[in-house]
Amino acid sequence: MLTVRTEDGQVQTVSVDPAVKIFDEIKTGDTLRIRFVESVVIAVRPNAKPSSVVDTTAAAKKAAGNQGTDVLQQFKVVVTIDSIDPRTQMVVYRDGDGRTVSRLVSDPKLLQGLKRGDTVELTYSRERAIEIERR
Repeated sequence: MLTVRTEDGQVQTVSVDPAVKIFDEIKTGDTLRIRFVESVVIAVRPNAKPSSVVDTTAAAKKAAGNQGTDVLQQFKVVVTIDSIDPRTQMVVYRDGDGRTVSRLVSDPKLLQGLKRGDTVELTYSRERAIEIERR
């Protein structure tokens, strides 16, 4: 695991793929460029009640079984859409605890048909760094 501070000051922890050899050479204070992958599954859930984040890692690992799938960590949450900006591909949503989150959506097709007030179930799979480079 690698904990970093982004250029805008946010702290983020990512898992590092064992194939990334530079990991053992990284020191506190290094400036890095990190390429990582994450997975988010979105399902519109009409009339669902917004929820807090639930850790579904154990169930996901069990479901993956011996299929060679590497489930690091998985969470589910039901949220309410507060706003969508198709131009910048930003969506703002609120969970059951009232926490507001802004996220960049990489595929604009995911925003099609969504509107303010929609209830959406999000399934997050943990980020995994696949490339790290010193700057």
